[in-house]
Amino acid sequence: MRALDKLTKVIDVPDDKSKKTEDSEESEDEWSKWRQAGVVAREALSIARPMVKPGTKVLDIVKAVENHILENASGMSFPCNVAINNIAAHYTSPVDDQTVIEEGDLVTVDCGAHVDGCISDSAFTIALNPDHEALVKASEDATRVAIRMMRPGAKLNTIGALIEDTIKSAGFEPIKQLSGHQLKEYELHGEKQVPCVSGKSEVLVEEGEVYAIETFASTGSGNVTDLPDPLIYQLLSGRGLTAGPAVMRTVLICKQFAFRALDSVEHNCFAVVGFCCPTCFA
Repeated sequence: MRALDKLTKVIDVPDDKSKKTEDSEESEDEWSKWRQAGVVAREALSIARPMVKPGTKVLDIVKAVENHILENASGMSFPCNVAINNIAAHYTSPVDDQTVIEEGDLVTVDCGAHVDGCISDSAFTIALNPDHEALVKASEDATRVAIRMMRPGAKLNTIGALIEDTIKSAGFEPIKQLSGHQLKEYELHGEKQVPCVSGKSEVLVEEGEVYAIETFASTGSGNVTDLPDPLIYQLLSGRGLTAGPAVMRTVLICKQFAFRALDSVEHNCFAVVGFCCPTCFA
């Protein structure tokens, strides 16, 4: 079993009070699209949360989340993921997915929106078995610890060590191969990563950066492996996608998920076809 908690964090230093009002307005405008993307993702997750109950089809959750994002933002930053029990990440419904949430499942819903390329990336986990509530809490606590530490000059390795310590103190193992990451305009995974474990990297957080904090806690060893037949793909070019002949040819070789993504391509969803993202099994 594993639990994921995720939140987008903007590293924003408050303006000096001596600056002119127009400077403050420009600074606010600089981040407004990022915050708008965050609001849309939060709303989408609010729609999904009451749907996480026994008998609900995973595909119904995916459609509800993605439809809200497509109606209220420029597009999805990636397809809605729904991970159940030992699936750690990167599962999304193929066409006609019949997977149903069952009594006692541990369910994560993970989604993101973008507004003109400004990206959000958020998730929650619900334990339908009280025995797994402590696992969920460990992940949520680790996220809060990481957010408190996210400031200019902080070492990402130190933040990873604190995430690891928080999860291990609760009696669980952090997942080593999965991490949070920097977000950039039209780029879901930037160069910098926020690990769930300690390491030797000396990379620092800098002012003006945006991060997705992702904390993975597990009842297992803390290792994941890739399952066959990836369900999530990505176009190598990110902006202004159209469903022209070249895109259509790419879509047609991407198995079932690509066919579900056809409408998303028309909505400039830039994380749907091409480069595969394997489903991770803990």
